[in-house]
Amino acid sequence: MKDAIVKLIESNYKKSRVWKIDLSGDYLTLNCTTNRGGLHPYIALRILNKYPEIRTVHFTGGWVEGVYTRETLRWSGYKVK
Repeated sequence: MKDAIVKLIESNYKKSRVWKIDLSGDYLTLNCTTNRGGLHPYIALRILNKYPEIRTVHFTGGWVEGVYTRETLRWSGYKVK
């Protein structure tokens, strides 16, 4: 599943790069860089919509750190399945 998530991110967001991925239970931690700020919610939304068994996506690395769940994305106005 880790390879599928990396492929999902790097194929849909061309200049994004996943350096490290850790999936423990339903908690996904990504060390990911993107070419523009603000892509993390969209990447998290794509992962959460595709893999219902994942509940939390945590981005680390660089200066930006974020944690996204279905509830926080829904409250922010994103369309979550």
